[in-house]
Amino acid sequence: MLWGRHADAPRPDMRGERLSLPDGAEIRIRPIEPADAAELGAAFSRLTAVTRYGRFLGDLDHITPRQLDYLTTVDHVDHEALAAFEAETGMGIGVARYVRDAHDPSLAEVAVVVADAWQGRRVGTALLGRLSDRAYAAGVERLVGRLIVGNKAACALAAHLGTPMRESRGAGTLELTVRLDPRWSDGTPIAPIAP
Repeated sequence: MLWGRHADAPRPDMRGERLSLPDGAEIRIRPIEPADAAELGAAFSRLTAVTRYGRFLGDLDHITPRQLDYLTTVDHVDHEALAAFEAETGMGIGVARYVRDAHDPSLAEVAVVVADAWQGRRVGTALLGRLSDRAYAAGVERLVGRLIVGNKAACALAAHLGTPMRESRGAGTLELTVRLDPRWSDGTPIAPIAP
């Protein structure tokens, strides 16, 4: 046994910004990388069907190796993804990403997913805040997100990003476009923990 864990158990990834959520839980946030593919696949399998539907806007019961490669091999400029991990175990608990529009580099599509047990605990807020700061620094001025009509949590997150510009409805979906503020913050302390 090593530090109370079985010797062949993977060691938690201790890299990234360490944060304390309002409920006292600690997480780490860092840019996603190809080595995260296995944990991303495992995290996807732990999502409920409702959460998967909300993220992918359709029924998706499994994720392919090709999809995992796309989701974890990003250039961190035109395609950025930040992952949140439970600080103690290293278990993946959320991802926020943007993909820049190929025809309009000032626009990017954004998506966020948080593990069911971590929803409502401000993980999405922490991820999206850091992602929007990175997007703004990379020259993205507007973010567009597609969500299920009635997803109040996602609408509340979008409202904090910046100035709402456009809202359009489709078949059961809502598309929101916001102009990013230079420094995003909702005023709720999710403070980095000093090393």
